[in-house]
Amino acid sequence: VMHGQGKGVRKDHREARRWLGRAASQGYAEAEYRLGVIHEFGDGVAEDKAAAREYYERAADHAHVEAQIRLSEFYELGFGTAADLVSARMWAEIAKRIASSHSERVRAGGSLDSLAEIMTPEQAAEARRRVQAWIGRRARGE
Repeated sequence: VMHGQGKGVRKDHREARRWLGRAASQGYAEAEYRLGVIHEFGDGVAEDKAAAREYYERAADHAHVEAQIRLSEFYELGFGTAADLVSARMWAEIAKRIASSHSERVRAGGSLDSLAEIMTPEQAAEARRRVQAWIGRRARGE
C-alpha cells in the first residue's frame, strides 16, 4: 500500500503489486481486494475488469465486505463476467449480514433493493440458498 501511494517510499506501482501479490497468495483478503481495485481502475496496469472480478471473488470468499459489495455490482452489471442476478444478490445479502459499519449495510441494502425489483422469486430463492451454503461453509471452516 505504501508503494502504491508513495507514503514514506517512492511511488512504485510494480513494487506495490508485488507485495500485494505476495500477501494475496497467502489468502490476505485486503490484499486481494486492493489488487481488484488496481485492475478495475487501471492503477499502474491496464484496466482489466475480469482480473478485478477474480480478485474481488477471492477477497469476497474471505469475508471482505467491500469486495462482496463490488462483486455484487460486477455481477449485476456484467463487468468482467456475464450478468448474473443470483450471484449479485447472494454477495449483496452476505455483505449486508456481515457488515460491521452502517455505510456498508446501507450500500449492500441498496443493492438488494434494486435487485429485488428485477429478479424472479425463483432467482431470489436460489440466491438465499447460496447465501446459506456460503454461511455453512464458513461455519465449518472451509
